[in-house]
Amino acid sequence: MGLAMLEVDKLTVRFGAVTAFEDVDIKISEGEIVGLVGHNGAGKTTLFRAICGLEAAESGTVKLGGEVVTGERADRMARRQLAFVPQGKAIFGEMSVADNLRLARSAATGQGLSEERLFEIFPILREKQAEFARSLSGGQQQMLALSLALARGPKIILLDEPSTGLAPVLVQNVFEIVRQLNAELRTTFLIIDQNVEMLLRLADRTYVLKAGRMVYDGPSAELSGAALWSYF
Repeated sequence: MGLAMLEVDKLTVRFGAVTAFEDVDIKISEGEIVGLVGHNGAGKTTLFRAICGLEAAESGTVKLGGEVVTGERADRMARRQLAFVPQGKAIFGEMSVADNLRLARSAATGQGLSEERLFEIFPILREKQAEFARSLSGGQQQMLALSLALARGPKIILLDEPSTGLAPVLVQNVFEIVRQLNAELRTTFLIIDQNVEMLLRLADRTYVLKAGRMVYDGPSAELSGAALWSYF
C-alpha cells in the first residue's frame, strides 16, 4: 500500500445502551477504491457519519493524511478535502442545477472538476441545468449530489449507496465514472452500495461490517459468491 489517506483506529460509537459499532479499524491508501458491505443495520452509514464528524465517537481515532481529525466539525473535514455523498442526496432543492454546481465550485478546496467536465460526465445535468434541483428524478438527484462532491475537488470521497434510485444502466455508468476518476485523478473512494456484486468488481479491497464489528478486510476478489454470504 501507498500513503495512508484515511485511518480509523478502534473507533466506537454508541447511542445510549445501543452500540452502533465497536473497535472498528480501517486503513485506506491514496488512490484505492474500497468497498464497505454488511446487512441493514450493521452500522455502515453511522461509520461514515462518524468519520466525517457528523456523529460523536465514544473512543478511537480518525486520521486523514496522517493527522488526527477525530471530533472535528464536518465543515472542517470538507476543507481537508474529504467529501461525503449521503444516500439522502445532499443537494439544494430550491436552487437550479447550475447554481448548485457554482456554489460547490466556490467552496472548492482542491482541483475540482469544472461545470463543463461534469456536464460531459452527466449529460442529463446539462439539459436540466436551468431547472430546480428538487424537480429532478431520484437518479438525476444522485448524479447531481456526486457532481457537487467532485466540483469541490476532494482527495477522498465517501459514497453511501450511489446506485439508489438509478436504472441498472446508470448504475453501471456511475461505477465506471468512479473507476475513471480514480484512474485520472487518483481520487480515493470508500463506497457502500446495495449492489454488492458490482461493488466487489469495482473495489480493490472490501471491508465487511457485521453487527457493529469488522469481520473481513481483504481483496474483493476473495469475497465472490458463497465466500461473501458466509459473513452475513
